[in-house]
Amino acid sequence: MNTRCSVTQDLLPLYEEELLQLKTQRFVEEHLQSCQECRQIAEQSQIPLPAEVIPGGASKKMMRNITLKLTTIQIFFVAIAFILAMSTTIMNDNSGFILTYAILG
Repeated sequence: MNTRCSVTQDLLPLYEEELLQLKTQRFVEEHLQSCQECRQIAEQSQIPLPAEVIPGGASKKMMRNITLKLTTIQIFFVAIAFILAMSTTIMNDNSGFILTYAILG
């Protein structure tokens, strides 16, 4: 592969999007007419890739798992806070706090 091929192959994405200056576009077109290898690469780049990804499938499952884990952690910390509040209330013999804690949660 020579330098002209390397430059042309680097410019192919810009050429396909028609973002090259006129002089550079002519250079690429002339090279594609004379070089079979670069012409094949340009033709292959026009073939659309197959869409194998199901949109939303994996992300919904991931979000469900994250939500489940966060909910579990929150319940765990609420249970610990309730147990600590209960033990503090029992040690201080203050049963009114239990009622307040249960109502305000």
